[in-house]
Amino acid sequence: MPELKRQHGAKRGLQTQGTCRSTVLGRTARNSLALFISQAATALVTVLILPLLTRYLGKAGYGLYTSIYAFVGTCSILGDIGLNVILNREIAKQREHGSRLLGQTLVLKTLLVLLFLVVVMTAAIACSFGSLEWLLLSICALESGIRTYANTLVTALRAYEIMGYETIITLLDRACWVVGILLVVWLDLGLVVVFLVFLFAAIIRLTSAFIICWIHLPRPRPSVNLRVWRFLLREAWPIGLTLGARRVYDRVGIVQLSTVSDSATVGLFSGPNRVYQLTNSLTSSVPDALFPSMAAAARISKNYLQWITVSGLKALLLTTLPLAGFYVMFASYFTPWLLGGEFGEAALALQVLAPAVVLAAVNALLRALLRASGRQRYDLLCTSGALATNFFLNLLLIPRLSYVGPAVAVLVSQGIQSGLALAGTLPLLGRLPARHLFIPLLATLTMLGAWWLAGSLPLLLRLPMGLIVYGIALFLLGGIDHSTVQLMKTILDKHSASGETGARENVA
Repeated sequence: MPELKRQHGAKRGLQTQGTCRSTVLGRTARNSLALFISQAATALVTVLILPLLTRYLGKAGYGLYTSIYAFVGTCSILGDIGLNVILNREIAKQREHGSRLLGQTLVLKTLLVLLFLVVVMTAAIACSFGSLEWLLLSICALESGIRTYANTLVTALRAYEIMGYETIITLLDRACWVVGILLVVWLDLGLVVVFLVFLFAAIIRLTSAFIICWIHLPRPRPSVNLRVWRFLLREAWPIGLTLGARRVYDRVGIVQLSTVSDSATVGLFSGPNRVYQLTNSLTSSVPDALFPSMAAAARISKNYLQWITVSGLKALLLTTLPLAGFYVMFASYFTPWLLGGEFGEAALALQVLAPAVVLAAVNALLRALLRASGRQRYDLLCTSGALATNFFLNLLLIPRLSYVGPAVAVLVSQGIQSGLALAGTLPLLGRLPARHLFIPLLATLTMLGAWWLAGSLPLLLRLPMGLIVYGIALFLLGGIDHSTVQLMKTILDKHSASGETGARENVA
């Protein structure tokens, strides 16, 4: 009898663990889909309003517009310094203290926003801006401060894993962008109104986030606790430096190229680089959705943390590897179709950047793992190493390879960051099941081979044929297992729990 009881208990334990993992898969699928929709909407709106603004404002107006936003954006890191990541992690670990943590973070953010405004205005005085620049700078700085509060509330929604509401907030925000810019262009309202449109969108974002948090989250309890503030700042400053380094990393290639080349050459890199960055913003939905589960698993079980990480890594490889293969094989068709005929030469830069799409997605997941485990200082080391590599490779390669040089620098620096991040995360994970991770690579190579062999067929036939071959190869190699099917079923099941129901269950 005791032996039967032990066997029965072990069986129930395995069933409970399987149910828990299925729940995590389902919740991650819903949250990842919600974040993907938000980021896809942002990418779509960015692609839409960019040509509208450049055509309406002209070179001088658009130059002033971008310079103001770059000026404020450089200083805006003072309004966050990585606090949102720490808030997300700590609420995920101890939700019973979530309202107190959120309230104390909002009070601390108020002081940081005031510091940010003082720094912006002091720098503006030093630059001797004119009256128009002062007006635009004031509007832009106010918008940035409002978005700081809104993004803190959105972070709380992420920590409670109810990211479906973030989609609503983002769609409202981006809808204001589109409608406002269309009205500005149609009615010829001028540059100042363009800035007011983005300010109004920020107010809508803050208002909608506040209402949703007030309804679905525990009430924040603002207070001043110096001990908690010291803890938050001590944990956040490496992330703040990392965010600053990431901003420089995303711009350093264009800046260095523009110092030695004409604007046309810069454009040949900027176009593919923009495609690369938009792709990264879409694939980052998986690490963002997994972060709360990683933070909770980091204090529970190493095996559980490994399972979550491998699931996320497999999902990223299943999507980014075929996408990178598409860029490599069809960049000569895709680049001029998307960017215009004059960007035909830029296809080579996109082909070089294609493998970096995979590396950047893996780095985003490893970055989330490091932060969830409290190793944000090591994450700063990885990002700094990638930035230094990118900078020095640009100095070396731009004179020799022109606009392809920054693309090569991005690829190599992402590889360096992947190596450093893997070295830092392997002690947390142990040995990874390499066979499951190589299956998407083999399936992608099979797809590329099918595309190459069918080179004489029309493009519209080659594309679906390659995707079919990719799916068959995944199935035969065992890349589509029960967990993958469960993940897809949860995303596609139209009868799954609604966002409101999921939100109430997660908060409870």
